[in-house]
Amino acid sequence: MIFVIDEPKRLANLARHHIDQNDVATDFDFDAALIVPTYPSRVTGRVRIMAIGPMAAHGIVVVVFSPLGSEAIGLVSVRPASTKERALYEQR
Repeated sequence: MIFVIDEPKRLANLARHHIDQNDVATDFDFDAALIVPTYPSRVTGRVRIMAIGPMAAHGIVVVVFSPLGSEAIGLVSVRPASTKERALYEQR
């Protein structure tokens, strides 16, 4: 899987959530994640998907991404999961 990361968005995400999008490829466990469809992007109209799951050194996080064809995903955001999102993940 190829991860496409927009550098200005990565830096903004890092400043806001203190989690580096560059670490998603190696530290986020997509196999253990709960995948939840979400609203499309207001700007591009692309489908967005939330993956709620464990990430090394960060606990349960939410990774928001858009599929880019069959071999790549565009990372939108990675942030700590809310209490509601953690509960949803644990109930699966």
